[in-house]
Amino acid sequence: MTTSRFLEVERDGVGLILWTSDRFPPGTVAAFSTRRGGVSTGPYATLNLSLSGGDEPRAAAENHRRFRQAAGVRGPVYCARQVHGNRVVAVDDLAGEPAAAGLRRAGEADGLLTARPGRFLLTFHADCLPIFLVDPEAPVAVLLHAGWRGTTAGIAVEGVRAATAAGARPDRILAGIGPGVGPCCYEVDGPVIDRVRQVLGDGAAAVLKPAGPGRAYLDLWETNRRLLAAAGVREENIAVAGICTCCDARRFFSYRRARGAPLGQMAAVLGFSAGAGEAGAA
Repeated sequence: MTTSRFLEVERDGVGLILWTSDRFPPGTVAAFSTRRGGVSTGPYATLNLSLSGGDEPRAAAENHRRFRQAAGVRGPVYCARQVHGNRVVAVDDLAGEPAAAGLRRAGEADGLLTARPGRFLLTFHADCLPIFLVDPEAPVAVLLHAGWRGTTAGIAVEGVRAATAAGARPDRILAGIGPGVGPCCYEVDGPVIDRVRQVLGDGAAAVLKPAGPGRAYLDLWETNRRLLAAAGVREENIAVAGICTCCDARRFFSYRRARGAPLGQMAAVLGFSAGAGEAGAA
């Protein structure tokens, strides 16, 4: 039995997927955006949070404001130039370079860490998984961006290592694997299959289902769940949203579904509110 779960809510007209647990420190914010509640139009409708591409910058900035307000974010927000790697950056001693929409950028990374209330982490997604890690006793928060490259490079393992170095304990860490492309839609080719087999060994059979000669459907959710468990996170502390972003065009942007057409992005945010007095995830 997991100690946390995902649920969908609407706040101020903004659709959110929340990761929640009664074990979170008071004022924990852990949320993933949907497409609902923004001001963008066309292929970016409506809550596009991408800072690049063809959307109107003022619309994206307003979308970020609405998302942060709905999620309960009150403090500086750090993002990174995501490169599908396994680097995790601690932001607490970083000023960060100014980025659009009031964000601060912490260099190139696919993982961010904070152990300081009042600082928040943000990652961008359009099929790649958001992975939330919280040690409620440290407290330490880590937010990861995991596509197949980052997954097979061990971003989940590096996230646990970084959290441990910051004072967390793997057996106390709560992990949430959020919405992303599911095994129903994620067809991959030979090089990806080979890499997954190198990483998981005999366990690869559980996450690869045949899809034709030289191809398979990859279960990124289960792959990362196994990697987190191997890194010391207790299996009962790992929650999987089980929501496929590629399947649901109404709620989510999807790189694979867009097939090269213009598209927006969702975002995940994680952190601890400074001086918050209410328990639970906001």
